[in-house]
Amino acid sequence: MPPSERGRAGGAHGTGTIIASGTTTFISASGTGANVTNSSPLTIPAKPCGTGLTAHFLTAASQAGNFFGIFCVNSAGTGPYTQFSVGPTVSQTASGTGTIKVSGTTTAIAASGTKLALLGEKTSTFSSFTETAPAPMKSGTFTLT
Repeated sequence: MPPSERGRAGGAHGTGTIIASGTTTFISASGTGANVTNSSPLTIPAKPCGTGLTAHFLTAASQAGNFFGIFCVNSAGTGPYTQFSVGPTVSQTASGTGTIKVSGTTTAIAASGTKLALLGEKTSTFSSFTETAPAPMKSGTFTLT
């Protein structure tokens, strides 16, 4: 997202507070973003991850429901993962440990924890994920930024 569009209504700005519903681009401290549709306010800190961790934003779409997640990973690709529903009420739905592993042009994601089980893989032309918890089970496509 160009700097000129950051902070507009419907976008995350400052601390990352969403000020309107609709499609929103969350901007990480490094300037990357991920689109997600939401219906209620959600505040994400301007720097959602601790020292030494890099934020990666997951946007997942499926017929059983969409969700948004934040991986905060270290240089080995592991760290905390937090997941949110995107509507009708935005709320944290799960958290646990996440991993992001890259091999060539393939990126694999995983997250697990209490009532959390997520696996996914993407290439430059395809993405697929399966989530068995939290309920309901979901499968679909995702973006990771």
